[in-house]
Amino acid sequence: TPDFISLVSFIFIIIGGVLGAGFIFPLAIIDPKTSIIPFTLFLFLSHTFVVFLDISSDAWAIQVAEAHERGKINASMTAGLFSGMAFGTSVLSFIAGNYSFSLMFITAGIVIFTTIFLPLVTKEEKIITKRQAILSLVISEFKKQNTKIVAMFGFVAAMNFGALIMIIPDYMMNYLELDVIQTGLITTLFPIATVIGAITGGLLADYWGRKKTLFIFLTCSIVVT
Repeated sequence: TPDFISLVSFIFIIIGGVLGAGFIFPLAIIDPKTSIIPFTLFLFLSHTFVVFLDISSDAWAIQVAEAHERGKINASMTAGLFSGMAFGTSVLSFIAGNYSFSLMFITAGIVIFTTIFLPLVTKEEKIITKRQAILSLVISEFKKQNTKIVAMFGFVAAMNFGALIMIIPDYMMNYLELDVIQTGLITTLFPIATVIGAITGGLLADYWGRKKTLFIFLTCSIVVT
């Protein structure tokens, strides 16, 4: 019988949404020119819990999906994430450029906070599984060679993506002298391209297999980067 999501998943989403938003709101009143350390700390913590929310949602979606549909499920989750990022980049840049950065941070916090209500209207088939203790599960997984390789790959790939989305906007603003709205609109190309790649990659992962698809996309990424 369809039922509401499990209590554990709900708690994780609540934690990520509440704390992610809670650490963003203070950014509206902290001046990074005079308080760079508190500003950086709150920004770091807000990102940490937003990612916690994102990962919890991804894990829940993958758990309830059939094995042959996990590529498409993961693709839809990633596409949704970066579609929101594209929308947020353009809209929040508009708010910052025409009003203030304080209002931008407040708006971002409100949007993140509203995500905690989405699980209340989402239903799933209740699956009863024997859950292993988290610590022992993490330790046993990281003893596997494949887990270590994938973790290192994720770390390097994230460094590359993070460098691009930080360096290119800085180049556009300081070298090309574009304003914040123009930079935000151009930066929107990053999440739009990610959405296209996520959908394509998810479909191909179910059709060709994850390893072959990963190899093809990784090779293309190396070339164009």
